[in-house]
Amino acid sequence: MDSGWTQRWGDDDVPLLERDWVGVRIDGYRKTYALRPGQAWRDAPVSADQYQHLVLQDDEPVPVRVAIARELMASGCRLGLLH
Repeated sequence: MDSGWTQRWGDDDVPLLERDWVGVRIDGYRKTYALRPGQAWRDAPVSADQYQHLVLQDDEPVPVRVAIARELMASGCRLGLLH
């Protein structure tokens, strides 16, 4: 949903989107940078010295980037860049 807020992106003001996701925190950070093609984020090794915030989707905790990617793919997006 559109929050009514915007952010500058180059020369354009773009809308900021807001979601009512339920956040959860788990101990351990999944090292997604260590994944190989075909692996899921839950296959990544875990660092016990770090933590990460996740959101619940279908009663499953997932990283926010995963939730965003799922939403974009469901809307028909074929390519996206998370920065």
